[in-house]
Amino acid sequence: MDNIASQEHKLQHWSGHMARWEASGLSQQDYCDQHRLVYSTFVYWRGRLKQLKYMPPEEEPVHFVPVKIKQTTASPLMLEIHSHYRIEIQSDFDPVLLGKVLQVVEQLP
Repeated sequence: MDNIASQEHKLQHWSGHMARWEASGLSQQDYCDQHRLVYSTFVYWRGRLKQLKYMPPEEEPVHFVPVKIKQTTASPLMLEIHSHYRIEIQSDFDPVLLGKVLQVVEQLP
């Protein structure tokens, strides 16, 4: 393993330990004891990773999938005229047709 690959391996190894330690809720010493790690080495790598602001490479690439959002249809509007006529108007109504219907309704006795 060449030096660069070896360094990357160490960075990933210790970065993984830091993430698991933070998630564990244990003290650094208790985590090291449970995982048979040398405490001073753990402290060194914690400081080193902070200094480098090291972010390990993602294990799996992130993929975005396009999503189409379908608008839900609104409830129809109910138009009541003189308590005799009711017209249900959908959101995609034809305003010209509605105007013609209202002209006809106005002429009714």
